[in-house]
Parts: sequence; structure tokens; C-alpha cells
Amino acid sequence: SAWQPGSGFQGLGIGGMDYGHIVNVIFLKVAVSDILTLFSSRTAQEFFFQRKPHPVLFGGCVFALCLSTLLSLVWPCSVLDGVPVCGLGYGQDRQKIALWVWLYCLVVFIIQDCVKVATWRTIMYFNLFNVNNIVEDKVAHTEEVISGDSNNTTVVEMQPMINPAPVPAPAGHH
Repeated sequence: SAWQPGSGFQGLGIGGMDYGHIVNVIFLKVAVSDILTLFSSRTAQEFFFQRKPHPVLFGGCVFALCLSTLLSLVWPCSVLDGVPVCGLGYGQDRQKIALWVWLYCLVVFIIQDCVKVATWRTIMYFNLFNVNNIVEDKVAHTEEVISGDSNNTTVVEMQPMINPAPVPAPAGHH
């Protein structure tokens, strides 16, 4: 059991946690995995490392991850809305659990991103949900929006095809 001295969990620094520490472990896991998922979801069919995030996004995520980790470590042992909460920095070897949560989240993030890319490739290969035709229609629509000659080309922002912009009524009609 995790409470027995010398157990594998005790050796990893995650054994015998009370409810307040478990609540903080869950907080840290959700905070880290949600922010990492942002990097995976923004790249669609590509791996997360194939497109660099904007520096503002990257900086905000680093700040949020550091703050979440710090709060999970130093939150004072207390009761919030009837739920006991205790920082992982309180108690013997509790800091190691934060490391294990981070490692778990990173491994799951890599697996999640690989599954995402494999799913996208499967969808595109078998044209599931008619996705290839939808992409072709959007490309054709974009080409229609391009105006001007080859020396003076103006590209207008692509508008969604689902709800075209309303045509204004001629002047003088109410």
C-alpha cells in the first residue's frame, strides 16, 4: 500500500497522501495538461513542434504553468468551500509529486499529439466527413476572391462559405 514505509510509492515520493494533497495534485494535473493541449490543438494536422506559437501565447503559457506549479506547491493547508487543500510543498518529500505530475502530463501530451496527427491523416486519406472536398471548396472560394491582374493583385480575406455576407439593399429602398 502507498502508506507502508518502504513501498514503491513511498520511494517515488508519492505515497500516503492525504485528501488535501490529492486535491492539489488534481489541480496541477488539470492546469498543466490543459495548457499543453493548447499547443497541440492549435496546429491541426501537424505535430505541435511544426509551427512556432506566437511569442505572446508562449509567454502567457509559460507564466501560467509556472504560476500553477508554484501555487500547487505553496498553497497553505486550509479548507476552501468545505474542501481541504494543502500545498505539495508541505510534508515530507511532497515536492516530488509535482515532478511526477509534470512527467505524466508531458508523456500524455506527446501521445495525444501523435494520436491527433494519426487521426487527421486517417480522416484526410479516407476523406471522412467529406473533408477533402470542403478544403477544395474553400481554396476555390479563395481564388474567386482574388482580384486584379498579375502585376497588381489584391487578396481579400477569405470569408466563411456557410453564411455569406448579406447583399445591401439598393439606395432608396426601405
